[in-house]
Amino acid sequence: MNRIPLIALLAALLLLTVAAAGMWTWALILAGVLLSVACAAALRQRAAGWRRLVRRPTVVEAGYLAVLLFLLVSAIPLPRGCMAFAGRLRREQNERVALALERAPTFGLALPAGRQVSPADRRPLFALARNRAGSWRAVALAIAVFSAAALSSLLNGLRRRVFLRLLMLLGGCVAAAGIVSVTCCPQGAMLWWLFPIPPTLPGSLACFVNPNHFAGFLAILMPAALLLGANDFTEQRWTRGALSIICLVLMLAGVLLSLSLGAALAGGIGLLAALASLARIFHMPSRAREISVLGPRRHSSAGTRAGWRMILVTLLLLLFGLLVALLAAQHPSIHARLRRLPRHDDRESLAVRSSAWQSALAAWRSYPLLGAGPDAFRMAHPQCRATSESGHMTHAENEYLQVLAETGAVGVALLAVLAVALARQARRALRAESRDSVVLGACAGALVAAAAHAGGDFALHVPLYAVVLAALGGLLLAPGSAEVQAPETLPARSAWAPIVGLAILAALGFAARPIRQRDSPAHLMSADSREAARALVWAPTSWHAWYCLGRHACLRNMPGSNAFGERCISQAAAYDPNNYRLWKELGMLRMRLGDLDGARIAFDRVRSLRDWVKLPALPETAP
Repeated sequence: MNRIPLIALLAALLLLTVAAAGMWTWALILAGVLLSVACAAALRQRAAGWRRLVRRPTVVEAGYLAVLLFLLVSAIPLPRGCMAFAGRLRREQNERVALALERAPTFGLALPAGRQVSPADRRPLFALARNRAGSWRAVALAIAVFSAAALSSLLNGLRRRVFLRLLMLLGGCVAAAGIVSVTCCPQGAMLWWLFPIPPTLPGSLACFVNPNHFAGFLAILMPAALLLGANDFTEQRWTRGALSIICLVLMLAGVLLSLSLGAALAGGIGLLAALASLARIFHMPSRAREISVLGPRRHSSAGTRAGWRMILVTLLLLLFGLLVALLAAQHPSIHARLRRLPRHDDRESLAVRSSAWQSALAAWRSYPLLGAGPDAFRMAHPQCRATSESGHMTHAENEYLQVLAETGAVGVALLAVLAVALARQARRALRAESRDSVVLGACAGALVAAAAHAGGDFALHVPLYAVVLAALGGLLLAPGSAEVQAPETLPARSAWAPIVGLAILAALGFAARPIRQRDSPAHLMSADSREAARALVWAPTSWHAWYCLGRHACLRNMPGSNAFGERCISQAAAYDPNNYRLWKELGMLRMRLGDLDGARIAFDRVRSLRDWVKLPALPETAP
């Protein structure tokens, strides 16, 4: 029975690892389907039939379904009557799009047919979220994350150790690939040296587009490698212990070479948390203390001595791993890269992050109750940013502030209720019977490292990272090491959660391409007017979509088309007021239309943002 969860988890993780850490939408949906099907099948086997699975959901399931419902309500297009409760700001944004799409056919712009625009009055239906594509991706990720946690909670004691060791090996392989990429064979704009991606800075490592996410992924797996190695050496399993230490050294070196200060700090905190959890375990009363590496059958005093011996071995292995990683860093090619770390302008990095945090808070003030919508920070940031730096920022560089900005007070409250339910469930499972100290320490270290890393990055939005972390968290929800687990201590005992998730993912599978492309600036810059109109309906505040529609109108060269294009590009500039390139193009367009006053306003805005930009001279207006 426990083979299903283990096989499904490994298959999903391998799929996500190969497919750009799950950043490709089809891979995330496919992994979610696999995990949901396996979760439903495993629960059916446990309940010996489907009828016993149709029961009242657990508290955790109810919390998850409430969060999922909130995400669905944000993403689904609502009737126009329902938007009366969406707030004045959303209604005004939607009305601008509706009016623009009503006028677009007058200038020869083709509009999408079908459900997005009603044939009767050409008025589309809008969702609450300001980025419908991102909301659907968040739905798929939530389903995959919950299914992974539910599956890992079904693993028994032996398979929990096997799964933890396989995760360690996965981390070691990813770390080795990243080290090769850094030291001798750069990937460039490729993943796994095979799959091309848009060029990014500072470049991809292994399956991760961002080196910070690569290092964060290794940071949450380092406690598992450390504790497994210590346990293996304590039990005199030398081959396994050597393999664990090799993986630990590879992961330490990978974090070091990534030059990710946040991930290095998070990894150190996670390792300390793993050690602290071991020390706390061996100070528990005798019944809980008998969870040492020698097993629950040994006398408590013997278990205590073995426990302290394991802590000592763990500390020695940690020091050994750090020493080897530092010695490896003395290699000329590696040392040359690391010498650039002290020269890195930390103030610039902090300025970028602080600007993103301020934008997140400003976005929350604009949408305080329901938020801008999942993954809608990329739409709200251009309106709220205080700087004029180039680049398209998609995340707030802080998961806590991004959740606040995107889900508002209601979403934060729902997530808080779910977190409390999970914490109570984990506490009840931990007290159910004796625990495995290695699994407990590895999971605790991973969760603490992820919590620390979330304060300065957005790795939880990467599917592979989120699914692995959820699987590690699920191990904490499984009671003890017994083969048979009490259903009331499991995060999922009914079929409602996986079946609902599977149905949603099956529907999303038919829309994987638009979900991936509709909020992509690169896609919109080459899209036709139909796709620009669809993008506006899905993201009414996307300046890229407004600009694309206005550009197509200007290219029509019909009476009034340039004026319509100017209004669209003006709206784009209103949604990104610190984009000097956009203001320059708007000024040039107004010059062609003979609107010299409007052109002067646009050029003045350009000069306030970039005083070195060369602009055409405008004739003086008559007094």
